[in-house]
Amino acid sequence: MSTVASGAPTLDAGADEVVGWLLGPRHRSCLDTTGRPLGEQASPRYGVTCEVLEEVRLFRDARDETAKPCNVLALRQLSGCWASLGRALSSYQADAPNTVGRMYRRADAARRLAPLLAIRAEPVSPRAAALYKVALGFSELLSALLIEETIDADDAPPNEETLDQWLDEGRWLIGERQVCAGSRSQIRSIWSALATDAEDDGVFPEWNAPWFEAAASACLTLEALAAASAGAARFRGQQTRSVATELYLADDAPRLVGAIQRFDDAHGLHATLLFESTSVPAALRSFVDAVAEGRTLDDALVLAAQEPLASLLASLGRPREPLSEEAFRRACA
Repeated sequence: MSTVASGAPTLDAGADEVVGWLLGPRHRSCLDTTGRPLGEQASPRYGVTCEVLEEVRLFRDARDETAKPCNVLALRQLSGCWASLGRALSSYQADAPNTVGRMYRRADAARRLAPLLAIRAEPVSPRAAALYKVALGFSELLSALLIEETIDADDAPPNEETLDQWLDEGRWLIGERQVCAGSRSQIRSIWSALATDAEDDGVFPEWNAPWFEAAASACLTLEALAAASAGAARFRGQQTRSVATELYLADDAPRLVGAIQRFDDAHGLHATLLFESTSVPAALRSFVDAVAEGRTLDDALVLAAQEPLASLLASLGRPREPLSEEAFRRACA
């Protein structure tokens, strides 16, 4: 695959390639303008295109028991624009009701900006990369809590004390190789930013642009469709080869598929819990209806994906073209 400097598909790449890269693990190797991969240690480019500095630090929580290091340079990148990160999160969809669903959309949108800029062949600034990194854990936490029905998308945002309890009980600050580098104070400040409103300070000019909101929403819908398909495949106990089954069984699937994989009782309908009751995307509802009417999971997935795909391509200024099963196959590793 030919790439631009960031590692993203070129402007002439097809829809399957674009969607597979955006939803799957390969975008973690997208480089910002300093050469740091978005996924840091989760990317094979970590330590190849960038400097590495890891240290074992004292946090006075469960992280200390692991003796695992934290990523000092990633934290330094975030700390250099910390106030702007919080204001950006607080300004996204500031006119929408203040719900857990909006908190999740804010965190999810923040992890979409840098990859979408790369797809548009625009520079991925260290600030855009920092926005991705600061929001990624919150996006994963909120999606898991929603899918497991610990919280409801229509609820008001939980307080910081509840956040602390979730972080400790779920060991969310501990990764396979590293621990989260942020202090409890920093973590709470981002949680607060996700739950409060502020005016956009213009540091991220694309952040509240119509093209970005449309593209971020389309990416979330496409990934939710992949998660719904994977959940339905597990619920049916499918043994035949299908993209839906491949998604569910993938070792490194789209993050929302991972949320479905982690929750033993999750099935296709659980993906709808990511959204407020009145805001479930039409494409996701059509997938559920098509499966109920007897369509195969793969047919229902590809059919439902065409509408968000059209929105994504239009927002990126790309010509409209159909999506195939291959897009979701490419989103697995």
